[in-house]
Amino acid sequence: MLDRAFRLSSNWSYFSEECVRLKMEFSRLSYPDRLINCTTSRFIAVKASDQPVPELPAVNNELDPVRVVLPFKD
Repeated sequence: MLDRAFRLSSNWSYFSEECVRLKMEFSRLSYPDRLINCTTSRFIAVKASDQPVPELPAVNNELDPVRVVLPFKD
């Protein structure tokens, strides 16, 4: 959704407004704030620098996996 908002926005101001709306919507759908902020920050960093962002460090395999339930809409 961030990519779509970025492509449809004619300038960074409109994109910023749409990011705020998306953050509110995903928060309302009970997505973790950390996931929302991390995803948004990484997307903006890639678009601002036009360079790929390095991968996140490996997660300790001893921890339980994190599962995110995505809503389905007909």
